[in-house]
Amino acid sequence: MILHTTNFLTSDNKDKLLISPIAHQCTWEYYYRNYHNALCYLCMIGNHKKYLTNYRFMGFMYLFRHTVELLLKYNLDNNGYNIPITHSLKQLRDEFDGNILPDGFSDFIDQIDVDEDGSCYKYYMDKDSQQPYFKGERLEVLSILSLYSSFISNSHFTILPFCEGFNIDDKILKWEFTFHTAECRGDGIVRTHFDETCFTLISGFIADEIQMSDCYLPVLFLMRHAMELAIKTNTDNLYSTKTSAQKRALRNEHSLCKLMNIYKSFLDEVQIPPNLTELKEQLNYYKPIYEDLNNNMHQLDVNSIYFRYPFDKDGNALRLPLVNDVIFNMFESYTKADPYITFAVEVFHECGINV
Repeated sequence: MILHTTNFLTSDNKDKLLISPIAHQCTWEYYYRNYHNALCYLCMIGNHKKYLTNYRFMGFMYLFRHTVELLLKYNLDNNGYNIPITHSLKQLRDEFDGNILPDGFSDFIDQIDVDEDGSCYKYYMDKDSQQPYFKGERLEVLSILSLYSSFISNSHFTILPFCEGFNIDDKILKWEFTFHTAECRGDGIVRTHFDETCFTLISGFIADEIQMSDCYLPVLFLMRHAMELAIKTNTDNLYSTKTSAQKRALRNEHSLCKLMNIYKSFLDEVQIPPNLTELKEQLNYYKPIYEDLNNNMHQLDVNSIYFRYPFDKDGNALRLPLVNDVIFNMFESYTKADPYITFAVEVFHECGINV
């Protein structure tokens, strides 16, 4: 759910949300730099100490973890190692020989690698155990960020300079980067965390605090994943999909096209009473906007991989069919369709329509 007005999406600001498709590169370094830049900006916002990070911490922590994954894969590639087919930071770390890693980096990996692939920051529920990833723990992240910011490159391991100013003795800053997992219950709230993280980055582009070309990949991923969570949350709330088998199938699916087809199959059967003409008009307005958005996003990234990795598991380059105004157009459509993808099922229930 988008919590802010988006009246900055004007033609005057469109230039600030354009990218150069020909500048895009399918390399580990390019993807690492894009995610690194986004993470640095979010940390800079956190350093303002205005309690702006906790309410979007799932998006923040996923970007943090994924930046580290890309960093490790970039350096494995740079040193001529084969990159294993894994998202586990510990497994990637263990591929390096001798003293290549900076001092203390191995311990840092132990602190940030909570699960094997980062799903704990993307979803509320573990798809295997059917239990929440977090049970109300408090995540104190300032010391981990401080440790990460202390690492410098050596002759075999390249790491970009990270944010400075992480004073671990600053109690207010420590609280800024203390995350309360009990406040994030359900994929709907996880989705809002990703929406808010995306919104923060786009606001930074508009304010000229960061350049779109420096971190458009995480913006596209954050938006795409929020859309995935929105469809899953809505479909999960339908009365018709309460069996455990149906819920499990939804959680294992990442294709926006397939998820939308599941969702539409239920909505198409909804019988709206003749007296609810306004509801029918609103549905007819919102549905095509969201379906077009969903189709356009699916064409860019069919399985939640293209915005995160430059290569598939077989080593083939993942070519993104980008256009220069893709983010402006996507985000504009997304904000228009937000009421539909957030409240459609709830409105049906409130109107007494069984779905």
